[in-house]
Amino acid sequence: MKQYKYTVKGTILGSRCYESYTEDMTPEEMVEYMEEISTLFPRDPEDELAQYIWETGERDSLIHGVVTEIWVGVKNIKGTLYSWTEVTANRELTEIEKDALLDYLTGQFSDGYGEGLEQQEFNSYTDTDVSEEWDEEEQETYMEEYEVRVDMYLHLWQSKNFHLEFVDAEEEEPKKKVNLEKSGKPKCKLIGEDGNIFNLIGIAARALRRAGLSAKADEMSNKVMHSGSYSEALSIIMEYVEVE
Repeated sequence: MKQYKYTVKGTILGSRCYESYTEDMTPEEMVEYMEEISTLFPRDPEDELAQYIWETGERDSLIHGVVTEIWVGVKNIKGTLYSWTEVTANRELTEIEKDALLDYLTGQFSDGYGEGLEQQEFNSYTDTDVSEEWDEEEQETYMEEYEVRVDMYLHLWQSKNFHLEFVDAEEEEPKKKVNLEKSGKPKCKLIGEDGNIFNLIGIAARALRRAGLSAKADEMSNKVMHSGSYSEALSIIMEYVEVE
C-alpha cells in the first residue's frame, strides 16, 4: 500500500527558569540548543502520536485509520527553530482531513503530549546573579554575587502567535552560525530596562554566558565594579555586548 507523507511546521517558544523568575526564549535563541532539544523527541513507540487519535473528539475521528504515524521533532530553518512534525497516511488526505489533523496536533501540543514535554528540561546549569545589599557599618551599598539554578524548557504551544501549517517541500537549511567570540559581541537588550548598574551588569553577564563567553562575563563584571563612574561602567558594558 502506498504511503503518503506530510510535514507540519509549527511555531515554538522556550523559557529559561531561574529560582525566582522566568524569561522567554525566542525561537532564534533556541537554535543554539537544537542538539539538546532534539533529545526530547526519541523515536520511542510511546511518543508516536497517531495511536491516540481514536481517544479524542469526534472531529479527529475523520483521520482515525487514515493517519498511521505522527512523529514530532524540531528543525532549524534559516536561523529560527520550529516544530517539525512528520505524518504518514495510507491515502491522500482531503482538505477537511488536513484541517482535522491540524486540530488534533493543536490539541496534543496544548494538552497531554505538550504538557508532558514542558515538564522535561532540555538543559540545566548554574548561573551567577547579583543583588544590591546595604552595608550598615559602612553606610553604603555593595554588590553580592550568588549562584542560581537555571532550567530550560521547550513549549510546542503558546497562547500568542501559535501557528501550524503544511509544508510541501523541504525548506532550506541555514548557514552555520558564526562564532561570536571571533566575529563580534552578543546582542543584549538594555534599552528600556531598569538603569540600576547592578541590574545592567546581571543582564549583560547573562547574555555573555548564553553565548558561551562565561570568562568574558566575569571579566566584564570585575571591570565594572572597579570603574569610577556610572558612565564609565556603561562604556565597559558596551565593550562586551551589542546593546539593543
